[in-house]
Amino acid sequence: MKLMLCGCLSLSLAFGISSAVSAAEPHISREVIEWCLQGSWMVAASEAIPQESPPKSSQQDRWDAVYRDGRRAPWDIGRPATDLKQAVENGTLRPCRVVELGCGPGNDAIYLAGRGFDVTAIDIAPTALEQAEKKAGEARVKVRWLHADVLNPPKLEPFDLIYDRGCYHGLRQQNAAGYVETLRRLSHPGTQVLILAGHANEPPPHYGPPRVRETDIRSDFGKWFEFQWLRETRFDSTEPNRKGALAWCILLRRNTETPAAQGAQPGPQSLKVLFIGNSQMQCFDLPQMIKVMSDSAPADRPRIAIGQALLGGRGLKGYWEAGEGPGSPRAMIRAEKWDYVVIQEIFNAREQEFQDYAAKFDDLIRQSGSKTLLFATANVTEYYDASFRYPEGFKRLNDMQLSFGKTREIPVAAAGYAWMKYLGPQPSEQQRLDLYHPDKGHPGPKGTYLYACLLYAVITGKTPEGLTGEFPDLRGGITIAKQEASNMQKAAWQVYQETVQRSQ
Repeated sequence: MKLMLCGCLSLSLAFGISSAVSAAEPHISREVIEWCLQGSWMVAASEAIPQESPPKSSQQDRWDAVYRDGRRAPWDIGRPATDLKQAVENGTLRPCRVVELGCGPGNDAIYLAGRGFDVTAIDIAPTALEQAEKKAGEARVKVRWLHADVLNPPKLEPFDLIYDRGCYHGLRQQNAAGYVETLRRLSHPGTQVLILAGHANEPPPHYGPPRVRETDIRSDFGKWFEFQWLRETRFDSTEPNRKGALAWCILLRRNTETPAAQGAQPGPQSLKVLFIGNSQMQCFDLPQMIKVMSDSAPADRPRIAIGQALLGGRGLKGYWEAGEGPGSPRAMIRAEKWDYVVIQEIFNAREQEFQDYAAKFDDLIRQSGSKTLLFATANVTEYYDASFRYPEGFKRLNDMQLSFGKTREIPVAAAGYAWMKYLGPQPSEQQRLDLYHPDKGHPGPKGTYLYACLLYAVITGKTPEGLTGEFPDLRGGITIAKQEASNMQKAAWQVYQETVQRSQ
């Protein structure tokens, strides 16, 4: 996968200050310098390669002037962005062809290359690219640096990942449609896009990045991309004890359908499902796997459109206490009419705490005209947490949620029981671990597929038998062997009949 880092074309664009730099005498305005010195901004970016004709414009001159005096640019934090590192280290982004838009001095591009990504990085400032190339040499990593205008990039093969740390929020003021067209040209169905952008809720000082509203983000990208998450974060600061500016962290996936197909009114067999959970869902793209499975079903079966709010390590209490700000689960529940909202508790939640916050979410979901679906996962192994044993840990976590679901008439996808059904009464250690990620605490591709089979059954009321087990666009390609897939489908359908269908 190649990562494309996309930055702003000029300081005036990046900061939304049209008079920040004089064409006759390139310099940074006092306001911009003051704001940068507070450590509130991040790399906006550029990198050049002599293969392409460099853009010749006052924008290039103004942007490049920041780097020409040899000093470190005030927005150069000297390290990769925290949100990018987290997405790589928790497996949300995996090595692939990636392009960075607006890479600046190359911190993020170099980090990605060091983590096994095949990286192309674009910027309009040639001096920044020279600095980035030098740093890449010192780090002994290979990056393809391209000197180009983000709004008019050279013809390139589509990438698996596009990354933008501070470009979108500036360029959308100049040409939002042109920016989205760049993403379209550089992506293929299934391409992920990670963007960090200024947040509209940041109090308005006299300096800082342009601020974007949630409604604008959804309007700009909704035609070509699905939202995997849209959540609040902060830009990294150059100073350890200072908070950076409020920001959006946006993760998109390029649609597999054409815009014309998306524009069609959903028929009676279309279901909209919002997934709220943590790394148990996130590790191998569980919501997207369910969508692909629904697309593979016979024509008379429901198709599933997804939304998601996923954050590793977060339980229902943490999600509820995140408040109601834009991008929060509570805001997303209210924002649209969902057929189902799937809520997933963390593995080590206490029963009373789970009941309290599951009830709060269920009340909100009902008030919003949607239906709650509880997702009880398999539990971690004793290698991950010594206090958990198989099958006791599975039963404890699932029974707690089945009991709660019964009292409130909420369907429960008891995935722990689906794993137990598939494994049989006395599985070997290797058979159990075959369903896990190597960390022995998260589901691997097979465990995630079992989750998906059961959730598909509970959401649609239809058997998952016969659906696809091949996901070429997920995590570099996931394939479940046909016989294994068939056995998992049957196990999930049996658990659905035993725990959901009989209670209805």
